[in-house]
Amino acid sequence: MRNITAISGTSVSIHCPAAGFPIESITWFKKQSGKLPQNHRQKSLTNGTLIIDKIDRQSDEDSYRCVVNASSSSAYSDVYIKVLVAPVINPFSPPPNLREGMRVMLTCSIVEGDAPVLIEFLKDDIPLRQTHDTNIKIDSNNEFSSTLFISKVSYEDSGNYTCIASNLAAKTTYSVQMIVNGMFARIFINHFSYYILIIK
Repeated sequence: MRNITAISGTSVSIHCPAAGFPIESITWFKKQSGKLPQNHRQKSLTNGTLIIDKIDRQSDEDSYRCVVNASSSSAYSDVYIKVLVAPVINPFSPPPNLREGMRVMLTCSIVEGDAPVLIEFLKDDIPLRQTHDTNIKIDSNNEFSSTLFISKVSYEDSGNYTCIASNLAAKTTYSVQMIVNGMFARIFINHFSYYILIIK
């Protein structure tokens, strides 16, 4: 059997490649701890299929063996299950009552997940890139965190901000809505000036 790579938290199904007749039994074993099943997450079916629900690296990453017993002989096959952990983003949020001219820092930190992890920010589903604009900076302090810094926000910075963290296991996203107060006041003032001009 070929080795298997699984994502932590998912279900894994492995079929023992048994052939011949008559087959009396197919039994699964875990190298470190013996015959399966050993808990409610493991199921060893009579057709030779092993099912592991919500696979976990700490308890399930290991070598497995299926043993096929016939009337006059037996055979076995081994498989190693490697478990990868997807990125987990620590929740973050913009400051409350955000006003134009204030500073904002949104830090996307990865509290769990296999390296390497790629982190990027989006605003309204459009990727944000590091530019020569000194008002917006993206600082990657280490491989597990990245900070979006806006030195002076305006109402135009209002929108949906998303952090995307991806590794070999999966891609994870976390989004927040940032509202910068001041937009409606500016629109009202512009309209007010327009009406005064008409009256004159």
